Amino acid sequence: AHVLSFSREWATYGINIMPLTGSSIGVIKALKKMNEDYDKYDGIILNWDGLKTNGFLEYYLNHSHEYDFGVFDETSKLLNSKSMLYKVTNAIINEYDSGLKHAIFLNGSSFEKSIYDFFYQFNILKPKLIPSKAFLDARYVVKEGKEMYLKDFTNDKVVKRNFGKIVDYKNQAELKERLRYYYIARSKADYSSDLPEHSYILHTVELTDPQRKLLDKTNNMYAINSPRTSNPKATFTRKNSPKLDALLSFVDKVDADRPMIYVYNKESQNTIKAELEKMGYR
Repeated sequence: AHVLSFSREWATYGINIMPLTGSSIGVIKALKKMNEDYDKYDGIILNWDGLKTNGFLEYYLNHSHEYDFGVFDETSKLLNSKSMLYKVTNAIINEYDSGLKHAIFLNGSSFEKSIYDFFYQFNILKPKLIPSKAFLDARYVVKEGKEMYLKDFTNDKVVKRNFGKIVDYKNQAELKERLRYYYIARSKADYSSDLPEHSYILHTVELTDPQRKLLDKTNNMYAINSPRTSNPKATFTRKNSPKLDALLSFVDKVDADRPMIYVYNKESQNTIKAELEKMGYR
């Protein structure tokens, strides 16, 4: 769903991207269609699992020279350097046909479960920015286990190592300073002046006299919002429900936006669906 949604959104800007969804066979069929109408498409879009399919990899190995730009969303997926997803992503960005000229990583937070999530992402995007996991451990991590001195056979030196779960972090100001050219964020204060007081418009409607009396008697808003839920003989029509009438009168103003109508009760959903179908909506 996200792949198709992104594809449609980019199309609104005049950028036609072929969405690759489904199995490896589905990917192969879509790529064959794209090759048959090559000039129509500016690129491809697929989900993370799609990177590992044989259909995509076989295509990319033969066409990597055509791609210079990659956007990778939700890069917190890159959690394990031994995983196939990590290896394929690293190969696309850094190895296949000398890698991509431009790569953008998008992620809502610098690291989520542990600082190593952060390390794995930068290990692909900018490998030399953070020297090693051992450096992170020593400089920025506090673990619950004891310190131990071990011999590092790579440089024949004795080094100090911590073991156990991460319980805290240290030197965070320094870490942020080291990453300042690569970490972009906005605080609420930066953009709050640009926003209206509310991000919605409230449309109010008056209750009818029968509704008001019913609400006073039952003290139950469901009796107003979905009459048949509590009373099978009750009716829910434009005439006796001002809220329904307001909704159906307003919907034409927003039909181009493909509005989403939130309705809690199933009986009300069925009624509103039927009324909208009378007006020609699907």
